Amino acid sequence: MTEPRVRRSREATREETRRRLLDAAFRSFVRRGYEATSVEEIAEAAGYTRGAIYSNFRDKDELYVAVLDERMTQKLEEIRLAAGSAADPVERMRALRESFVNEREDGTAILYAELQLAAARHAELRRRLRAMFERHLAGCVAVVLGAPLPAETARVVFVTIFAVIEGLALQRASGNVTIEGAQAARAIVFDAVCSLLTAHLAETASAGG
Repeated sequence: MTEPRVRRSREATREETRRRLLDAAFRSFVRRGYEATSVEEIAEAAGYTRGAIYSNFRDKDELYVAVLDERMTQKLEEIRLAAGSAADPVERMRALRESFVNEREDGTAILYAELQLAAARHAELRRRLRAMFERHLAGCVAVVLGAPLPAETARVVFVTIFAVIEGLALQRASGNVTIEGAQAARAIVFDAVCSLLTAHLAETASAGG
């Protein structure tokens, strides 16, 4: 009876260590950026030695991707909750618009943009980023659209949305646009994309009928 209890205790300790490392990594990456942040700095901020990082993650790249994967999963869940609470399609789109326009700028979009720049120079990091992107693309299509779209159309739509979020986050960080300006820009993009999607779905339904 002792062994299962010990195993659970070890699993809980490991999970707590991973949780603290992810939180410390997110804060460090947001503050200093991907290139400038060292494994030692993250470990120290979490209260561990670098060995704790390498027992949970292969390298800094894997840790960085894990941080972003978790943050993007949380954001997708926020979108899912916003859409799921809507009583009808009109209310659903209103809720999604509110979520998109008032996107919290917690540093995730900037980290993602920085990861893309790093991935452009590192093939292995690019492979990991692509796998994460595909998972979140599929999740966003399922949650936001709630209707089938050709794969390439869905990809173009959501790549555009992601690019707007990342671009505006960078512009905000550079001081080129205010919070209000960024919200106005996201509203313009959301309304334009919805208009195009509505027309596309209407044409598809008409052709099918």
